[in-house]
Amino acid sequence: MLRYMEHLLYMFPVYQICVVSTAASSFRSLSFGKSIFQCIGDKSVAFLNFTDEGSKFIFGSLSVLFFFQVLPIIIFFSFTVSVLYYYEIMQIMVIKLGWLLQISVGSTACESLPAAGNLRQS
Repeated sequence: MLRYMEHLLYMFPVYQICVVSTAASSFRSLSFGKSIFQCIGDKSVAFLNFTDEGSKFIFGSLSVLFFFQVLPIIIFFSFTVSVLYYYEIMQIMVIKLGWLLQISVGSTACESLPAAGNLRQS
């Protein structure tokens, strides 16, 4: 009986991953899901285009170099996250993501909130 219970404990995360993957793929296959992912992709491209225009303005012809294209993106993203932290928007996003992890994965609130906070650092 104990051996059977240990098997179930190892299978539970696999089951959760399968459920979340199935839900995500079915959501993505719907036209509504495709439009949401397309909108997120377009906003990301617009965000990165701001940094391209800024690096062309600052560095001029040197902006074609890899270093001068990547560094402004890192600085701009860091600045954006810092502003979101200042206005306490990032904290709300981390709490909501922790709640979503708690509901979808089935972990406790004490496990989900640090996991959501660590997603930003990776």
